[in-house]
Amino acid sequence: MSKYKVTVVIVNYNKEPYISQCIESVINQSLQPIEIIIVDDGSTDNSGIISSRYAAAHPHIRYLTQENNGVSSARNKGLSYAQGEYVAFLDADDYVSADAYERLYKAAVQSDADTAVGNFECFNEYRTWHLAYMKKVFAKGLPAVRHISTHKELHLTPSASNKLFKKDLLIQHSISFDEDLHVGEDLLFTQKSLYCSRKTVVENSDVLYYRVNDNEMTLSKNSTLSFFKQLVMVQQKVKSLYGTLNERSLLHEIEKRQAEFFFNSLFTKGPKLPKNHLNELLDISSSFLDTLVHREVTSSLDSKSQLLTQMIVQRDYEEFMNLMFSFCKDESINEVFLEEGLFYSSLAKTFPRYKQYLEVKHVEVEQRIEVIELKDGQLTLGGYAFIKGLSAQGMQKDLLFKYRGKEKAVSLQQDLRTDVSYIFSHNQIDYQDAGFKTISLNVLDFLKQGEWQVYIRLTVNDVTVEEPIKVMLAQLRNRTKAHVVNNIQIKTAFNTRSQMTISLKKSKHAGKIKVFCCSSKKRCPI
Repeated sequence: MSKYKVTVVIVNYNKEPYISQCIESVINQSLQPIEIIIVDDGSTDNSGIISSRYAAAHPHIRYLTQENNGVSSARNKGLSYAQGEYVAFLDADDYVSADAYERLYKAAVQSDADTAVGNFECFNEYRTWHLAYMKKVFAKGLPAVRHISTHKELHLTPSASNKLFKKDLLIQHSISFDEDLHVGEDLLFTQKSLYCSRKTVVENSDVLYYRVNDNEMTLSKNSTLSFFKQLVMVQQKVKSLYGTLNERSLLHEIEKRQAEFFFNSLFTKGPKLPKNHLNELLDISSSFLDTLVHREVTSSLDSKSQLLTQMIVQRDYEEFMNLMFSFCKDESINEVFLEEGLFYSSLAKTFPRYKQYLEVKHVEVEQRIEVIELKDGQLTLGGYAFIKGLSAQGMQKDLLFKYRGKEKAVSLQQDLRTDVSYIFSHNQIDYQDAGFKTISLNVLDFLKQGEWQVYIRLTVNDVTVEEPIKVMLAQLRNRTKAHVVNNIQIKTAFNTRSQMTISLKKSKHAGKIKVFCCSSKKRCPI
C-alpha cells in the first residue's frame, strides 16, 4: 500500500512571486495524506530558499534541486521519488483549489480509473476565463468514465497539470516526460498515459488555476526557429507513438489540433523573426506538413491557414514572406467578398494565383437576440445579425419559420447599429446595418398548428444564408413561457445549441386554464 494517496510534483524555475501561493494551496488540501515534491530547476532568484523553508517545516515536503535542464527533466526527477498512489504535476506559478485532489482522487478510486481529468481556470491580473475547447470534454451526455480511443474529446486536454496519473500505470508502461522536448512535452506524456490507462474518469470541476503571464521569457512564448522545430519534433514523436500502438487512425483529432496551433503560431511569431530566417521557417513548416498522417485536416483550417499551406507545399518563398510580414497584420484579412455567387476570403485579392484555395464554403453568421417575448399569442423579437467579414450594407433580413417543408417569412427592417461595427471589427468592416427593428407578430394569425423551427435569413446580391435563431440568455428565454390562446397551446423550446422552436397545438386542458380572449381583450376561463 502506498504511503500517500497523492504525490504532487511541483516544478519551480524563478517563480519567487508565486511559489508560496502554489505550495500552500497543496499543503491545505482537503485530501490527506499528500506528498509534495518540489524540484528546483536551477533557479537564480529566492524561490529556492522559500521552497527549502517549506520543506524544513513540513515532513511530507521533499525539496530537490538540479541544474537548469527544463521542466521535463525536473518532473521526471520528482516522479522518481514519488511514493503516492497517484501522481499530479503542478507548475510553481499556478495553484489548485482547496479540494482539487480530493475530487480527482475520489473519482478515480470510485471508478477504478488509472487517470482522472479535471477542468481549469485561466487567469491574469485583469480577468479569469475558461478555454472554449474544454467545453467539449465536459459536454452534457458524455459518460464520466471513458477511454481516449473511443472518446476523441479527450485529445483536447493535453495539459498534465489538471490530471491524476496512477503511479503503477506510469511504472508498468515506462511513461515519463521526453527530455528532448521543451515545447509540447505535456502532449506526448498525456497521450501515452490516457491511451495506456484502462479507464479515464472526468470530474467536471475547476481543480487548477492556470496563470497566464505574457511577460515570461520562455521558449513557448518567444519567437524563435527552435520553437517551430520543437513543434515538429512533438508531432513526429506522437506519430511514432501511435504507429507503435498501430492506432494511427486516432491521430486525426490530435493532428487537427496541432495543425491549427502550428499555423496560428506562424501568424503570431513568424512576423517577429528576422527576414533571413524565413527560408528556414518555410523548410520547418514543410517538415511539419510531412509529419501529418491525415493531411486533409488542413482543409478545416481558416482561409489564411489554407493559403499558407499551399504556399508551403509549392515552396513559394516570396509570397510566404509577403504574407508573414505584411498582409497577416492587416485587419482586413478577416473580410470576405462575393463573386459570381461564391464567397471568397479577401486574401484572394492580394494573392490571386491562390484564389481557388480561398473560397469560403461556410460563412459564419453572427447574431444576437436582445429582445424576445411570447405573450398572449404575440411574439416580439429584436436584435442584430450579419455575415462575418461582409459589409451589412444593403443586406436583407427575414424571420423564417419552417415546418415539414413549409416556410413562412416576414421581412425585418434595418436598424442602425454603429456599436456592432466597433465591437466586431474595430470599424474595419461596415456592420452598421446589422440591426433589425423589434418586430411583434401574432403567431396565431401567421402560423398554423405544428412545430416550427425559427431561422434568420440574410440575403445579399441574390445569395442567401440561413441560420437557426439562437437565444443564448436564460433570462430572455424565460420571457417565452408556454400559454394557451383560443384553445391553442403556444410553446417555445430550445435545444442544447440554444436554437429556437415554436409549437402550436390544440390544448388538452383548455377547460382548466385561464387564457387570453381575443374578442374581449380580457382574461377569462374557457
